[in-house]
This record gives sequence, C-alpha cells and structure tokens, in this order.
Amino acid sequence: MAEPVNGESLQVNILVVGGGDENTLSSWKLRQSSRVEDLFCAPGNAGTAALGTNVPILPNDFEGLADFARKQRIGLTVVGPDDPLALGIVDEFQNAICEFSARQRRRPASNLRRFSRNN
Repeated sequence: MAEPVNGESLQVNILVVGGGDENTLSSWKLRQSSRVEDLFCAPGNAGTAALGTNVPILPNDFEGLADFARKQRIGLTVVGPDDPLALGIVDEFQNAICEFSARQRRRPASNLRRFSRNN
C-alpha cells in the first residue's frame, strides 16, 4: 500500500475502457503499481477479469461510463480503442465528472507546440 501524503491516500481507482488484448496488457501493467486500489475494465475480457473487475458497459456508452466513473470515484481512465476517443469520450468525461476553471480547460495549441520544442 502506498504511504499517505499529508494524510491523503495515494491510491487510485482506475477504469480501463475496452476489451481487446491491448487492454489486458495495460491492465496487467497498471495492476503492478502499489497506487492502484481498484481496477475496473469496461467491458473487459477473460484476461482483465483476472486482474480486476469487468463491468458490462460498452466503450461507446459514454454516459454509462461517466456515471460508473463518478460512482466508483475513478481517478484515472485509460481508453484503449480509438473509436471512443474519436467520438468524444474525453469531452463527455470532462463535462460529467471534472470541473475545470477557465484557465485549466483549454490551452492554446501554440503553447503545447512551444513546450514540446523546448523539452
């Protein structure tokens, strides 16, 4: 178990979205961390079932995934398939779960390009 910092636990619940082999590998690697409290895979597969808890939510059910993430206090979501990313899962999660200030919500692409050139 990870040691608390300032009285707060460093452990996190993780949701892995997808059911392919790459999700099994991601789940296996994530499970090795002492910071992982609970690992959920939606929908998961036989390999992920051995590493965490499979939940019967399809990768394109953004509302269902966001609701599950909120209820389970998910601190990190890993999305395996490209389709949910292309269809806007990040926007759905930001709208449903996270609250961002105006400064945090958007960063101009020019700032990101400048950062990547300098690092």
